[in-house]
Amino acid sequence: MNEESSQNDKENVIREVLGEVLESIELDTEALQVNAQGLKEGQIRVPQSVIVVPSQKMVVVGFDSGEMQFYFGLPDKLESGSGFKISDKDPVAHLDHASNWCPFSNVKVDKGSVSSVVVASSGLGEALTLWWILDQEIRLPWIKYQFPSSGYILTDLAFCRRMSKVIVGTQKGRLLIYESQIQRFADMGQMEEVVMVKVAHEGRINCIHPDEQWLLSSGSDGRVAIWMWEADQFLHQIGSLFITNLPILSVYPCGPNELICTLDSYILSLHILRNPANRRQCSLRQNPRGHVKMEPSGGKVTPSSSGMAVLRGHDFDPQDRLFLVLREDSKELQVIGQGIGLSVLTKG
Repeated sequence: MNEESSQNDKENVIREVLGEVLESIELDTEALQVNAQGLKEGQIRVPQSVIVVPSQKMVVVGFDSGEMQFYFGLPDKLESGSGFKISDKDPVAHLDHASNWCPFSNVKVDKGSVSSVVVASSGLGEALTLWWILDQEIRLPWIKYQFPSSGYILTDLAFCRRMSKVIVGTQKGRLLIYESQIQRFADMGQMEEVVMVKVAHEGRINCIHPDEQWLLSSGSDGRVAIWMWEADQFLHQIGSLFITNLPILSVYPCGPNELICTLDSYILSLHILRNPANRRQCSLRQNPRGHVKMEPSGGKVTPSSSGMAVLRGHDFDPQDRLFLVLREDSKELQVIGQGIGLSVLTKG
């Protein structure tokens, strides 16, 4: 394979990874390479992850080189901002963000200002890296949330506003819990250590999802678990259910007494049964009337940084709910419901 052919192949990979994002924001492959560090002539960085932060009119791209790049200027043509390198050997495998979030407890954000955070982790990174963005300006080099030991891989991430925590799910089945409100202001990069480690699943955690009452988790062990914050600031498991030997790919609340979880080609409905004598105890049972079986369509349901997106009706009757499904090795975005199946082509 000659050099020109190799270059074209890499540019095709970029187009495939970013899909329609490049065209819609007028960001071409040459523009993606700005601020690249240590690349030899003719090399090209291949995007591995991308997020859009509408509140900051910003796109963030993570590359196979371990670098990430900020681009500002949505919805018009983007201009490159700062670039950072978070790993010398691993690609940027996970990007996420939270809007209306300030990482410092002693900083007051002025009315009318927009405060957000962006977080990133490499494939085998030893830390979660966070940047603070205020009014489309990166205000700090970085803050790093250090993993307790080497070998942890981030599999999902949640910002828990109610308890001001950043929660990391890992491939080892552990939840790593950090304070999201840092007590001291730093003008240089600083390290934050883990506050709590909870054993949540046997094997990989596929999804963690906070809501107003609980934290939900699902894993490769076929279990769904419900967690609650107590006055002691600790996270306690108050209920769980083993469903299958297959991995549970995602879990979401669906009303006050129901959860939705996904696996392989099924969307399952679970009822939450509360213990009136003890608020720290509940049980789960399957609701077969609410289950949805999806027809085979090129692969299993794809887990992502936020699990499977769920579109719900105004009420929680299983007959009225719709689910947005993206499957691996498939070009179709599917809208699934009871007796309903609609596919939308996402790429040509």
